[in-house]
Amino acid sequence: MLMQTLTGLAIGSLLWFAIGFTLTFGPSQGGLIGNLNHVFLLDVGIDCCYPLSTATSLPGILFAGFQMMFALMVPVIVTGAWAERMEFKAFAWFTLVWPFLVYYPLAHWIWNMNGWLAAYGVLDFAGGLTIHTSTGVAALVVSSILAGRMKGHTSIGKKRRKRISKKTQHQPLLALKNVDTYSIYLIYLLISFFFSLLLLLRLLFLLL
Repeated sequence: MLMQTLTGLAIGSLLWFAIGFTLTFGPSQGGLIGNLNHVFLLDVGIDCCYPLSTATSLPGILFAGFQMMFALMVPVIVTGAWAERMEFKAFAWFTLVWPFLVYYPLAHWIWNMNGWLAAYGVLDFAGGLTIHTSTGVAALVVSSILAGRMKGHTSIGKKRRKRISKKTQHQPLLALKNVDTYSIYLIYLLISFFFSLLLLLRLLFLLL
């Protein structure tokens, strides 16, 4: 779970910085999705508000960093639904694909001022729709697809869980003895915070 969480943070940060922000808060295409005007946070100002946000007193880059927190944590929340019952490769694909299919469009519909749900007056101040509802439904779907926990109480289930655990489960960090594994965790941490550091540096230029 720890490795999946750190990987999810890294992937989420990269996706949001590269294309997630512009798909969510970029100029709307028919109220369904944003365009690609702001890929890699292009033209997102550090000394002026982002025009398509409701945060009229925050610099655009600060608004993007704040929204990144939600974007990267949403797929990670769903990991609690499978708790080591999904192979790491499947988890990586889920973290890569799910934001494009669910979170970015949904957040655009509601939080972008030109989204089609926002045009009908839908408001979501605390993320009840864009975050909690989407992750709850995703968790329900994933749980229904994966084998139930109760199967582990049967003899066949125990053998299957034991076989899978040898391939996919990871020991606690303090119990690891392989130095290479520590390096992997460190790489994930560095990647996940690298783009956050870029945002902070751009904010620093605003203050200087």
